[in-house]
Amino acid sequence: MVEVDPDEIEAFSSRWPCSNLTVTSGKEFLFSAENGDILDAATVSRGRRFSTEADDGSALAALADDACRFGAQALGLTDVLAIRFPDLAQAAPRP
Repeated sequence: MVEVDPDEIEAFSSRWPCSNLTVTSGKEFLFSAENGDILDAATVSRGRRFSTEADDGSALAALADDACRFGAQALGLTDVLAIRFPDLAQAAPRP
């Protein structure tokens, strides 16, 4: 699970044109450790979880992708990096 706090969402939204993300609430993304598929997403406000339906769109997808990349790098999930972010996966040594 990767948690994104409101300050991080506000910083992200300032770089994403026409973002519809709610910047007063955080987000939680749950990803598969095997392949990086998103399993669940929620808006978090005052300790409660809500649907991300109001924030749905390309900005939410990009934020989820950034969160997946961060989580895979932080946990050293080489399979996820190789599948989802091949540019970040370590290159195989040459013979």
